[in-house]
Amino acid sequence: MARRIRREIPLSELVRDRRATDNFSSEPVLDSDLQQILHAALEAPSGYNLQPWRFVVLRDSTQRKKLRIAALDQQKVEEAPVVIVACGDTLGWREDLEEVIRLGQEHGIGGDAWAQRKRKNVTADLGSHPNISMWVAKQTMIAATTMMWMAEALGYNR
Repeated sequence: MARRIRREIPLSELVRDRRATDNFSSEPVLDSDLQQILHAALEAPSGYNLQPWRFVVLRDSTQRKKLRIAALDQQKVEEAPVVIVACGDTLGWREDLEEVIRLGQEHGIGGDAWAQRKRKNVTADLGSHPNISMWVAKQTMIAATTMMWMAEALGYNR
């Protein structure tokens, strides 16, 4: 599939012109663009840098049709050529914490004392959070919004 030639739209222009998208073109999303959109989400900030989200990419029309039913029967879910479902993971931090610490140390963020504080703080804050589902939903929304901005920057909302 040939790459469309277009300019990436500046964020200031996107923010100024942003409105809800009523419908989508059936034009396919290029694999390279989809990868760029997903990469943007993976780079999105989150509390403690834990990124408590997972993504499911749906290109199959049958699956999008099923999703439409679950999405309040919104036609745009079925007509979009690809849908990315952002899923919050309320328990993922338990598995991901050590990797986040390792990556932080690899990038020179902190030493052993920092790692111990991070373990203690994250475990105390998230292990007993009164509404972990809401916290994760807020974090996941940051990633979903970042994907939306990237898709629009690549011209998929014009």
